[in-house]
Amino acid sequence: MSSMVQREANDESTRPSALRRLVSRRAFEAASRKVEFGDFVLLLYVATFVRQYLWLVGSRQTAWALTVALTALVWLAHLWTKETAGERVPRRFWLVVALPLFVVYGMRAGLPDTSFDVLNYRLVNAERALGGWPLMQGDFFPAFYPLNPAPDMLLGITRRLLGYRLGTITNLLVLLWAGTILDRLLRPYVAGRWLRNLGVLLVLWTEHALFIVNNYMVDLLALPLLLLATEIALRPGDDGHERRDRVRLGLYLGAAVALKLLNLAYCIPVLLVYLYTSPKPARVGLKLAADAAWLAAAFALPLLPFTLFVWRETGNPVFPFY
Repeated sequence: MSSMVQREANDESTRPSALRRLVSRRAFEAASRKVEFGDFVLLLYVATFVRQYLWLVGSRQTAWALTVALTALVWLAHLWTKETAGERVPRRFWLVVALPLFVVYGMRAGLPDTSFDVLNYRLVNAERALGGWPLMQGDFFPAFYPLNPAPDMLLGITRRLLGYRLGTITNLLVLLWAGTILDRLLRPYVAGRWLRNLGVLLVLWTEHALFIVNNYMVDLLALPLLLLATEIALRPGDDGHERRDRVRLGLYLGAAVALKLLNLAYCIPVLLVYLYTSPKPARVGLKLAADAAWLAAAFALPLLPFTLFVWRETGNPVFPFY
């Protein structure tokens, strides 16, 4: 009798730990179903913008330790709140789309980028901003163009990790990320996977993209962000997650503008499409104002650190040349 009671007590004591293991396993499985190729590339973007917020931290080691920790938290929050991935990117994608782009990248991977913009100011912008404030008082070699260093920082992270020649692999990863989004956008219209992947390759197989994929130019970096924003704009917001979609839309568009100011020209039509497809309120009220405020705040979040900094330093928060 006593042994039976003892065994029941042991079962009761092990039940919570078993429950925790079950819950953690289910949470891991749910998160793994949401993870896509682009989520790993997104880590570089998140680290870039988090690092800008930590320019206030004087110590580089402390700033980067906080950057890594906060980047992981933001990334996990992104996975927690994103929709579960539907159909996975087909394996044919990596054969039809990824392999030809990798061949093009590999043909010039061993050649260092010696383009004028890179040597003249982009390397300086990247190194300064990764280490701390991009402009310093009494600087003997100031940044030639006081532009937002976010894209140079993003490319600079992989350059620090992989070296100068292979650091350009970021552009290849970004182009492949854009391809996975295009594949998802084309699914309702092109059912055949082979044909759809060929279409994605044709979209990406442009002279400009193939030229940039091997250097430190920043023009490709905003493509997946603008495509993700377009995906949200084309989807009617009637699933009960309108506010989440507005926040994500604002973050994607704000990050695209932070990467290059001229991307604002693409953000405006995306916003117009979103306003057209989003549910129309019966009357203008506090909810609409709150939703607009959420979108505006999310849009400003990636832009805020450098905007405030350059405003203080130059007197112009948008474009110091003015």
